[in-house]
Order: sequence, then C-alpha cells, then structure tokens
Amino acid sequence: KSIVVDDVNGDTILDIIISGQGSGRNNIGVLYGLNDGTFLVRKSYSTGVTAAALSIAIADFDNDDGKDFVT
Repeated sequence: KSIVVDDVNGDTILDIIISGQGSGRNNIGVLYGLNDGTFLVRKSYSTGVTAAALSIAIADFDNDDGKDFVT
C-alpha cells in the first residue's frame, strides 16, 4: 500500500489517497479533507485492472489542469 496527501478535488484542503484498497487491492481510496481537520468517509475508486494497486503517484499527466492518479 501507498499513501499520498494532496488536494485532489481543488478545494485547497488536503486529502488522503490510499492505494491497494478493496478485496482485490485494486482500488484507490480517497478521504476528502474538510476545513475542520476531519475527513469524509473513504470513497473507493476502481483502477479498472485486476492487478493490485500497490503504489500511487499524483500529477497532471494529461495537461488538463486536473490531478491524475497512476498506480
């Protein structure tokens, strides 16, 4: 598993992104940060592949000014 902290939804509040979530460990979990220092319940996103997502990196890989995940 890998953990990254970044603002992934553009609200200027840091979020926590965790790879290797779910029964097949092929999901990414995101805990969206709130301005009171707490987080929303984890939301899972499928990577679309069957291999385990053991590491994660975040950047704007496609030059659309948005954050992208790569596992």
